[in-house]
Amino acid sequence: MVVHEANRFVKYTPKYRWTRPDIRGQVTDNYPTGDSKSEEIAWNLAILARALILAPDNANAERWAERLITMQIAALGDRNDLSETMTINGLAPCDVMNGTNVNPTRLVENHGVADGQDVSRWYTMASLSGSEWMLRTFLLAGKPVPSAALWHMADTMRALAYNPDGSVWSMDWREPVGELSYAPAIGYMFADPRQDYIDTLLHRLAIFAGQQDDTTGALPAGAFNWPVYGSSQPGEFLSYIRMSDRMQNPLTCPRATNAHYTSLAAIYRSV
Repeated sequence: MVVHEANRFVKYTPKYRWTRPDIRGQVTDNYPTGDSKSEEIAWNLAILARALILAPDNANAERWAERLITMQIAALGDRNDLSETMTINGLAPCDVMNGTNVNPTRLVENHGVADGQDVSRWYTMASLSGSEWMLRTFLLAGKPVPSAALWHMADTMRALAYNPDGSVWSMDWREPVGELSYAPAIGYMFADPRQDYIDTLLHRLAIFAGQQDDTTGALPAGAFNWPVYGSSQPGEFLSYIRMSDRMQNPLTCPRATNAHYTSLAAIYRSV
């Protein structure tokens, strides 16, 4: 089933909210109702990461790896990346991006929710779900994490965690799509936010995890208002934090590889 689903993306072309500027410098909004495609692209990275771990000998493994990196770039790139020549697992954003899905503020407009609103921050966390899926899949399998998983981690987390005045963004801990979703935990691990944010995050995670049923992971009625869309349970977050190296440099950090995408499947076969 994993291979079948991954093969659906062999010929997949990422969608973009905004086009590249034309010769007059004008940009077209492909989805003027405010619907970025960052979220849906990022979610689809889960199946590609799993396929590379479960079937690295598959004839399409190299293509899965290329789509994994290309789609991550499409999910997280902003207009400043349209001229970015630095390669990420062998691919330069300037060569693969046919538009953008993220605002230069690093926040995402989705389902008509404007940049800067609390719900916009939730959708921005969803744009990092591809990063979370890659980190969870490769770290728990004991394999090197593609550097693309850590691309734009620090600046996106800064936009999410702090208000323009520098204060910590306050989100009700009962809202797991917000402060208790995947982005804060991976931000703690890899983006090194300030201690006040770390303290707040760990406190909220402890409260949330303490409410879960030890067997089912279920929460008591009324404990939160939204479902946990595709994210790990808070208990898993805490285990991530314990196992993390607090990675810093997204291209050279421990357990990460910036190997060319054509080499990733071979790396996973041999490790």
